[in-house]
Amino acid sequence: MRRPWPQPATLRWQIQLLVGGLLLLLLVTGVASAVVQERLSTSRARLANMFRPAQVAAVALSEAYVDQETGEREFLLTGNPIQLQPYTTGIREATRLRSQLGTNLRGDPTSTTLLAGVDTAAAAWQSGTAAPEIADRQPQSMTGAQLLTRAPNDERLFNTLRAALFAVQDRTNQLANAQLQNANATQAVAARIAIGATIAALLLGGVAIVVLRRSLARPLRALVSQVHRVGDDLDHSVDVAGPTEIATVASAVDAMRVRLRAEIARATASKQQLARYEEAERIARDLNETVVQRLFRTGLNLQSMAGRQPAASGALSVAVDDIDSAIRELQTAIFGLTMRREEDGLSKRVLDVVGESETSLGFSPQVGFDGTLTGELPEPVSDDLVNTLRRILADLAAGERPLGVRIQIARSDGVLRLTVTGDRDSVAVDWPV
Repeated sequence: MRRPWPQPATLRWQIQLLVGGLLLLLLVTGVASAVVQERLSTSRARLANMFRPAQVAAVALSEAYVDQETGEREFLLTGNPIQLQPYTTGIREATRLRSQLGTNLRGDPTSTTLLAGVDTAAAAWQSGTAAPEIADRQPQSMTGAQLLTRAPNDERLFNTLRAALFAVQDRTNQLANAQLQNANATQAVAARIAIGATIAALLLGGVAIVVLRRSLARPLRALVSQVHRVGDDLDHSVDVAGPTEIATVASAVDAMRVRLRAEIARATASKQQLARYEEAERIARDLNETVVQRLFRTGLNLQSMAGRQPAASGALSVAVDDIDSAIRELQTAIFGLTMRREEDGLSKRVLDVVGESETSLGFSPQVGFDGTLTGELPEPVSDDLVNTLRRILADLAAGERPLGVRIQIARSDGVLRLTVTGDRDSVAVDWPV
């Protein structure tokens, strides 16, 4: 059993659902992509503007304190004030880098704590060993033995500072790596969203192809097949089904098929009638050229014989009169054969009424003629039939329009019957003829 085509409302609902799904997919994908891109931009900005500079500043801060220690040790060993330049420069650089790290890492409590530890260790080293030793060494009052005595404490305090600096470096590296991982994870989410959107779009596209193929392509192929079949045989009707547009085309094709059948029937009838007329003219011509001429010559011969035989003139005159009467009857019959009787126009008038109703009905009714309808119908009967048909078709168009109408005109047993059949009922009217 063939599956029914989707109704136009169902087809519109399916198309609207597919379009809505595509729009929703685009909306969700756009929003998700915007959120992911915003997070990715934020992660990259924080990594580029905060954590990468913090990593560099942490390393540079360690180098600044190492420069301070190196300058301080060289000054203690040589007593030359020029050797204090790295110490002095390191103090300024450490102050600047500490401020930069405080700005870059102010949102991280752990980093703030570690930086406070650096400040404490640096203050302990400077106030506990560096500053007093430099002050004592300037008058050159410190001896080598005293330097050796203070060296362990100096090394202990600076190692504490170095450990605090390493902790800050580790923390900046952790923050930078975490931000980098966050950016990578965000990129992975963006890739998954893109892949999911692509898969969903492909699925919706596949569904759309299936729906359109079932709702449009299949009915269209079926219509083309029926049109080819109608081209081979006009007796096959066209199935008016499918979406509204295809059903409209199918209805127009079927109406054209009905009109072609009617025109072909009329042309065939005219051709047959013309052949009968030509045959009748040939017979009449042959009768006039052979039989009538021979009878006429026979009559002349009998008249001549009656003049030569007065005794038989009476009987011959009767025979001549009979021959003249036969000639006149033959001439009347020949004249009747050569007179082409005009049709009463009923078929043409019916087809004209049907053509007028196509606009109001929205389709072309089917028409069938049975029996002889030419030359013998009374004119009042023909007029009444045409008017009745026009009124019935107008009533059908004014009410609930049927999907099809069948008109049958038949003549048999002295009765002319008009039958109009619609979807729900049938009307029949008879006339005696």
